Amino acid sequence: MTITLEKTCGGPDCSKLVTSKHHAAIYCSPYCARRGQIARNPEYYEGHKEERKQYLREYYQANKSTKKERDRKYVRANRDRIAAYQADWRDANRARIAANRREWLAANRDRTRQNTRNWKAKNPEIVTLQNRARRHLKRETPISRDALAARRAFLGDTCWICHRHALKLTWDHVKPLSKGGAHMLSNLRLACVSCNSRKGAKWSGVPGLPSLLGEITAGLNVNKGVQAAYNGYGGRR
Repeated sequence: MTITLEKTCGGPDCSKLVTSKHHAAIYCSPYCARRGQIARNPEYYEGHKEERKQYLREYYQANKSTKKERDRKYVRANRDRIAAYQADWRDANRARIAANRREWLAANRDRTRQNTRNWKAKNPEIVTLQNRARRHLKRETPISRDALAARRAFLGDTCWICHRHALKLTWDHVKPLSKGGAHMLSNLRLACVSCNSRKGAKWSGVPGLPSLLGEITAGLNVNKGVQAAYNGYGGRR
């Protein structure tokens, strides 16, 4: 009679339950299996790091088609598990993801702008629909000039993103219209042209707003207290 055991994954920092017919250590994924092997003999893996990298490169080149097919089969058989793992990893590494994104954007501004221009040139119908939807929302909930003037007087001549004074300020929807934001005074802030352009239609929810603002102002010469203000943001004004 075969007995199926339910054991905890042998990977470091992994507590997922896995069923197996064997008493040896088992893993929930190839990723955990590799981490488990390294954890059992860290000195060997550290001392032979470059050799292993070279071996893996050579193995991949010699077995590229076989490995790709094996990976495709694994993905098809474990879509839910992979999706759950990726979601958990993103939740646990939000700050790291935001920092990496800020660093990449700062180093690839021209490339990002060109990619946006190329996308708009290849998708004029989508751009037209987005512009029509934006104009429709504004027509459905118009805001008077007097109300905008009063709002501007209340907010002052400071960009709400970089906190710098600017002669030319534009209206920004904190939650973009394309992401379900409302065209109403409480969703409008004044932003300088540079910050408004950088922000575009980005939105990650109120909890993710400090990271988004930090991403937008990356590389700008802003006041040192700005990040503290972001961290304490609570929808003021």
